[in-house]
Amino acid sequence: MFGLTPALVDEIVHRHLPTINVAAERGLMLERLGAIEAIFHDRATNNGGDVRSTELLLVILEFKARLLSLFPKPGADAGPPEKQETSTERIRAALDALAHQSQPPSAD
Repeated sequence: MFGLTPALVDEIVHRHLPTINVAAERGLMLERLGAIEAIFHDRATNNGGDVRSTELLLVILEFKARLLSLFPKPGADAGPPEKQETSTERIRAALDALAHQSQPPSAD
């Protein structure tokens, strides 16, 4: 419609949008969450503890843990992915088996 190629659009976007410093943004978010956490921690632990404040504190702690990549996102499988045999490894194993079959029996 406008005669722009995807490469030209990418160039324009990168030229005009500011670069986001992810580490700085993460640090700022952690500071904000720390301040909110302190408020709800006090409410959750003082005067017998407020149930709703405790719930919110747990949500904040979970969000901080996800932000710091301390555990997988909800719905993601826990732990590293299982090692699956690649097609190259399967082919190599099949060729090795064929080579082993075609060898004459050893004369012991």
